[in-house]
Formats: sequence, C-alpha cells, structure tokens
Amino acid sequence: MDRSLKAVLLGTFTLRFSTGLTGAMLNFYLASLVLQGNTDIDGKVVGLLAATFYIAELGLSPLFGILSDRIGHHRVLLYGPAFGVVAVILTALTSNVVVLGGTRLLEGASTAASVPSILGFIALATAGNEALRGKAAARFEGATLAGLGAGFIVAPTLFALMGPNAFLLNAAFYGGSLLIYRFGVEDPAGEREALAAPHTGLRRYVDLVRHSHVLLLAPTWIAINASIGLWFSQALFQLAKRNPLFPDQWLLQGFSANQITGGAIAVAIIAGAGIIWWGDRFDQFRRTTIILFGIIGGLGLVAAGLVVNHGAFQAGESLAHTALIGGASLLVAAGLFLLAGATPAAVGLLADVSEKFPGDRGAIMGLYSVFLGLGQIVGSLIGGVVADARHGTSPGTRSALDPRTQSRVSDAGAGPHVPVPLARGRHGAVVAPHHLATEAGLSVLRAGGHAVDAAIATTAVLATVVPKSCGIGGDAFWLIWDAGARRQFALNGSGRAPAGADAAALRARGLTTLPLRGPLSVTVPGAVRSWGDAHRRFGRLARDAVLAPAIELARGGFPAWDGFIDAVERSVPIVEDALGRGSAFAAHFRPFGRPWRPGEMVRFPALAATFERLAVEGFDAFYDGDLGEAQARFLAAAGGPHQAGDFGSHASNWADPIETTYRGVRVTSHPPNSSGIVALELLNILEAAGPPPDGAFGPDGSVADPGWIHRAIEAAKLAMADRDAYLTDPEFSEIPVARLLDKGYAGELAAQIPQDRASAPLPSSNPRGGGTVYLGVVDGEGNAVSLIESNYLGFGSGLIDPATGIHYQNRGSYFSLEPGHPNVLAPGKRTLHTLLPGMLFREPDRPWVVAGAMGGDAQPQVHAQLVSALVDGGLDIRAGVAAPRWFVEPKAHFAPPTVVRAEPRFAPGILEALAAMGHDVQRMAPFDSWLGLQHAIELVDGGPSRPGGSVAAATDPRSAGLPAVW
Repeated sequence: MDRSLKAVLLGTFTLRFSTGLTGAMLNFYLASLVLQGNTDIDGKVVGLLAATFYIAELGLSPLFGILSDRIGHHRVLLYGPAFGVVAVILTALTSNVVVLGGTRLLEGASTAASVPSILGFIALATAGNEALRGKAAARFEGATLAGLGAGFIVAPTLFALMGPNAFLLNAAFYGGSLLIYRFGVEDPAGEREALAAPHTGLRRYVDLVRHSHVLLLAPTWIAINASIGLWFSQALFQLAKRNPLFPDQWLLQGFSANQITGGAIAVAIIAGAGIIWWGDRFDQFRRTTIILFGIIGGLGLVAAGLVVNHGAFQAGESLAHTALIGGASLLVAAGLFLLAGATPAAVGLLADVSEKFPGDRGAIMGLYSVFLGLGQIVGSLIGGVVADARHGTSPGTRSALDPRTQSRVSDAGAGPHVPVPLARGRHGAVVAPHHLATEAGLSVLRAGGHAVDAAIATTAVLATVVPKSCGIGGDAFWLIWDAGARRQFALNGSGRAPAGADAAALRARGLTTLPLRGPLSVTVPGAVRSWGDAHRRFGRLARDAVLAPAIELARGGFPAWDGFIDAVERSVPIVEDALGRGSAFAAHFRPFGRPWRPGEMVRFPALAATFERLAVEGFDAFYDGDLGEAQARFLAAAGGPHQAGDFGSHASNWADPIETTYRGVRVTSHPPNSSGIVALELLNILEAAGPPPDGAFGPDGSVADPGWIHRAIEAAKLAMADRDAYLTDPEFSEIPVARLLDKGYAGELAAQIPQDRASAPLPSSNPRGGGTVYLGVVDGEGNAVSLIESNYLGFGSGLIDPATGIHYQNRGSYFSLEPGHPNVLAPGKRTLHTLLPGMLFREPDRPWVVAGAMGGDAQPQVHAQLVSALVDGGLDIRAGVAAPRWFVEPKAHFAPPTVVRAEPRFAPGILEALAAMGHDVQRMAPFDSWLGLQHAIELVDGGPSRPGGSVAAATDPRSAGLPAVW
C-alpha cells in the first residue's frame, strides 16, 4: 500500500472523526437547548436534523462523484474538509433550528464530496489487485468506523468541558484533514487515462444503476442503513438524557458520559475487528456471501439486543436468567461482528463494477453514499416519528421533550396533571416550603454566597414566615456536599436534654410519658449552633448579609398567608389548653385578638432584634453569654430544669453520612439519631422485595399497582418497628447501623411481608411525628446542602419568649420515661428524630438529586416514594413530588402504625384494593399538606459546575414554596 493510499486512509479517519464529533455533540447540544427552554426541539426535529445530513449526502454524492471523474479524485477530496470547517463554525454560533439544519446540509455536502472521491481513488489505485482492494476497502471502513467512534467517544467529555465552543475546535480537526489531503496525497496511477475515458451522462448513469450488482446491493444496503439510522437518530439523544420515558429498557437509562464512552469503545472494537477480518478475506469469499452473512448477523443482533434491552434489569433473579442475558450479550457481539463485514463487501462490490466503467469510478462509488443516505434518511425520520409517538405526542400536541409539560430527571417521565412549577437555571437553585425563603436563598447565591450561606438565609426566613414548623428554638440536620473536596459531610444540629433532666424524678411525680407541650418538652435548641459551625467551615458572606432577608421580613413585616393564618388559629386553643390562657403564645402570634386578614403585615420585632444580635456577635452568641443565660432563665421560670451551662456547653457534631444503594442509585442520609436510617432500611426492604411490575406507574406519576403500595406500606411498618427498637442518641446506646442497612437483613424482612393482606404491626412506644421544614440548595460550584429543621409539633412547645422572639421546640417529648427503653430520657442526651435530609448519587463525584421530606412519621415513607418514582418509575422530579401520596402512621401517640393516609387522586380501584387487603385507608383531601411535603433539586448533566450542566428544581404543590433558580 503506497504513501498516497495510506494518506487517504489517514485523512478518512480524521475527517470521519470530525463528522462523528459534530454528530454526537449536536445531540448533547440539542438536549441542552431543550433544558434551556427551547420548545422547537422534539423527537421529530432530532430525526429531521439527522436526516438532513443524509439528504445532502444522497443528493450531492452522485454530482461530486461525476465531478471527481471529470477533474480528478484528488482535487475533489479537498472539498469535503473545506465544507466541514464552515459547517462547524456556523454550528458554534447559532441555536436556531433552521440554521442548524443548514449546517447539517453543509456537513452532508462534506461527506458527499469526500466519499465518492475517496472510494474512486481507492478503486483506481487497487485496480487489478484483489488482495489490495480487500485490504484497502476494509481499512477505509475501519478508518471510517474508528474516526466516527473516536468522535463519539470524545464528544461527551469535550462538550462537557467546552460547550458549543467545542464545535470551533472541531474546525481545526477538519483543517487537519484538509492538510493531509493537500500535501500527503498524489494522483494515483491511471488517473490521466481515467480522466480521458468516456464519462457519465444521465442515460449512462441510469445504465450504471441498472447493473446487476448494483441492483443486488441497493435494497440490502438501504435496509441495513435504515436500521442503523432508525436506532441512532434517537439513541444518543436518549443516552445523553436522564431517566427516560421507558425505564424498563436498559439501553435507554440515561447513561453517564463515561458509560457512553465505554459502550462506544466496545462497539468500535468489535465492528472494527469484523471489518478488518472480512476485508482481508476478499480472496476467499464472494462479496455477496459476505453481505449475506452480514444480514444474518444483523437479524441476530436485533433479536439478541431486544433480549438484553428488556431483560437486563432482571438478570439477578436467577442463575438461568443471568445465563440467558449473558448468552444474548455474546450473540449481540457476534451479530455486530458479522454485520460489520457487509461494509467492506459493499465497497468491494461497487469497486468491481467500476472496473467495467473506468471513466466513471467516482460516479459508481458515489452510489455507496446514495444507498447509505437513503437508508439513513428513512431510518432517521422513522426514528423521530416513532419516538414522539411512543412519548405520547401527536400532531397538535406538545412534544414529550417540551419542558413546559415535563422535566428531566431528566426530560423523561410524564408531567403531573396539575400546574406544578419546575424551574431550571444555570448557576444555582433553592427549594423550600415558602417562596419568600427561596428568594432569600437565591439572593445570597447571586451575591456570591456558598450553598451553606444560602441555606442559612433560607432557614432564617422560614423561621420567620413559617414559625409553625421551625424556628431558631428548633433543631437541624445537615447533609453538605463539598464540591472541591468531593466529599459529603453530615452535621448534627439536634439539641440535648438539660443536665437536670431526670426520668426517675419525673416518674416519681406520676408521669408515665413526657408532656407534649411546655418546658419539660424543650431540649436545648441545636439549630443555631449548627448554623455557626457550618458557616465557619464553608461560609463566604458575612453574617449580616446572610441574615439580612430574615431581619427585613421580621422587622418590616411579611404578608399573612393562608397557611400561617390557619396554623395560628388551630394552634392557639391547643396551646392555651396545655399551658393556660395566660401564656404569651396568643399575644405574640395573634396580637390583635382576632384572625389575621390575608395580606395583612405580620411583624416580629423581638425576633428581628435577636437576628441582628447574631449578625453582629456571631451565631455562638445564641448560647454563650447573656443571651444563653436569658434563655435558661426564661425556661426555668416556665418550670424547666434548664441552666445557662446547658446552653453554653451545647455542641453540634460532624459525622459521615450513612448510605445504601437502591437499584444501582446511591442514597445517602444523616446517621442516627436522625431517621435517615429508617428511610434507607425501607428502601432496602423494597429492593429486596423485587421491582415493581410493568405499568406500576401511571402517566401522571401515580402508582397504578395496589400490590406495590401494599409492599411499601408493609416495608414501612417493618422499618418503623426497628426505629422504635433501636433509634436514639448513639452516644448513649449502641445502634446496629450495619445490620439495619445490611441487604441480607432486608431480604429477611422482605420475606415476612404478606402478599395480599395487611399485617399487624408490632406495638410502639413512641409518639407520632410532627411539623418540619426541608430546604435544599445547590450553588454554582456544585456545592449542595440538604437541610431539615423542626419544632416537632406545630409551634413546638408553645413557649415563646416575648423579649427575644424565640419560640421553643418540643422535641424532648419524644424521650421515653420507661427504664431500659433505648430512647429513655437522660441528661445531655439527644432524642430520636423523625428528621432526615437526603441526596441521591449516580456518579461518585457529584450528587444527582438533593431531596428531602417533612411530615413526621411520613418523612422516610415520602422520601422512599420519591426515590422509587425516580428510579423505578423513571419520573422527573416534578412528577415525583406532585404524585398522589400515601403513608402509614399510628392512630395516636404510642400506638402502632396502622392508619394509611392517602390522597384520592390514585386511579379508581387502587385505594379500594388496599382496603380489601385489610389496610385502614383514610382518604385525605387532594394535595393535603398533612401528607408531608417533598422538595427536590436535580443536578442536570452534572450540575452547574460542569460546562453544559444546569439545575432543575421543584417544590411540593402542597406547600407555599416556589423553586428559585438563576
């Protein structure tokens, strides 16, 4: 093989590298445009853009083939990379679909100019040499495949690093091909004679097309390329997304860039080996025989691929099934190996025809691109139309990729049938149960704050506008993802019992349980200390900037909103019944002696003054010095055992998160005394019980299979029984965390679940859960916070200090007074908490979803439902947080969980079927906040720290929250 032929093949590789790079990056580019709100892009547009390339190749290949016969193959070779340079520069400069269509026409012209001239050159250079022709044809196809494959492999990483600017870099690669063709290739022997021979006219070209070998090749080559085009036009677009519409299909699961790269490498190796092997055997097999083997291999590839695609998720069910999937995978590889031989055989067949028409080699070899283009056009268009049809769209309806109708985790899963907002941004996101709080957090992010700064700003505003559920007199649990260190931290901000707490003394007073309200229910508030610890470690903005939004709202006022008004009106009689009519609660939260009017300004000047003091003196001032002493005096005067030392000695704890995997997704939460372990154990039991059946999730995100809900209810009962048996402060009692999170143990519990009837849960010795707020933050560097804070029951203990504006939680009422109980009251001890923050990971170096729930005992169940919706149902975060919801809870304090609270929005017959199994189903109002609240942020394509990444945020429609992004 001479120097020029080698240079042509090298140029083919670099040219196809550029073509493949653009084709792959364009899919990522289109996916990113959809995320940015471009509603002009749907499955049909993706297919049409792919077809546009081949339309140009189909229409122009004969013309360039004829031109190469008239002016020389070498000269026309230069046109291909020149067209490519212009095309990719224009692609980098536009997001307009019409202009992008023009760039695809230009790149199609690039291929149309290069393929006939390259193949004409090869046919002329190998004339009369059978072995050389086979090797050259195989190397041409190998260079084509290797170049395209290398482009596909590099594209995800290159686009992630550079975004659309990567197209400009590709112009340099095209330029490299131009230099190779210009300076490395000389005219082949026989070029002068070929140019002097008779050339193709229209009638002569018709005669060429009617040649028996051409008629034999045409339908086969068209069909093969139609099959490839049908799959490829949509496949990479799906692979570039997350949580597609078809969660039962392994090949459409939204793989990571590394996984896509690995798959492309495997395909390239197998196909490349097939191309070279068959090309080197032209002297042993007829071209038509090789093509026949290719057809047989293609059929086997499709059949075996279907088995792998639809059966891979169940591969672990039995040894026989695993063997079946393994065998099918080998057949896929074998089919690809056989199919690869058809490509050099097609080139060789046309080269053989060209021997009889020496003046028309370029025109004949151009038929390769004509038939390839016809097949790819048909396949691409069918792929786009079928994709949209399967997505449930039709002419006149919105596309399944329209961000107004659905989201991502990612751009997949049906959107909810309610107007639930989904916000998308490039630089950061905040979710919380009130829109004033998310706006406060967003303002801190915009000012350059760390995610921790924004979280503190958000929770301080929540302490002002949502005092029912949280406050600076409450507790907190944090999960913090440090993007720089690529490490996750847990921060325990829950409070301890005062040193004077004495369970025996309380029993001697005749108490069997701790009061739900009043001073005995108050532990040292832990939230503010955790604010200070988190801010010292990660904060960037000064405290006054972080607390400014809360100070403004507390002093200047916020409009009374329905949830606040309702909470005050329901709580006043409860608190007065527990603490007496002389308590400060009503005077503070209902100062006019009447219900608040909607929109009336609510002001808390004492709370504003406390915030201002923390801004100046530091968060630790809440515990140290005269403010800590003032709190101790207030609580002691109310009848509590609190002393100033209880506040001064209180400390938060940094710890490592706990985790499990749920069907391959890593789920993390806070270790005990948080209920994170309950949610993770529940997920383990669900996983061990087996995947939900096909069709278990309806188009609106609701679970359409009562058996799946039944399994989840029973799993929750089992996990809550372990909570009651073990969960407490790990500094006071050993908690078998490893066993509770062991997959084998989960299998043992799953085996106890009755298949068709409700079980009788074990007795409980704990009270029911209560009010909480959850918030999540992601900043522009990819740092993330999942934070949950609580007063426990609405407005906590009912105690409010008018001088400081601090109202205190009643989490201490969760302690037991029973000797030997794991959660028995003791000095300095932290009680078990229902609180749990969460994060989900699909990659080790960054979160996928930041999410958490609120709602007492519902929290681990609601969180598990979201995880299942995202992983099992393939839903987006908006559909997941808005889907119809259920949870099982006790009828009363210290009772076992038997009552199933559920929304009536499930499909007809679902709740009736659960009742028939023996579940005590209590229907709630649609979107009732009693069913718990869930918020979530998705880091799309790696999140804002990656070029091309973004965030998607959704707040629960049952709350007053609105997602905030920028």
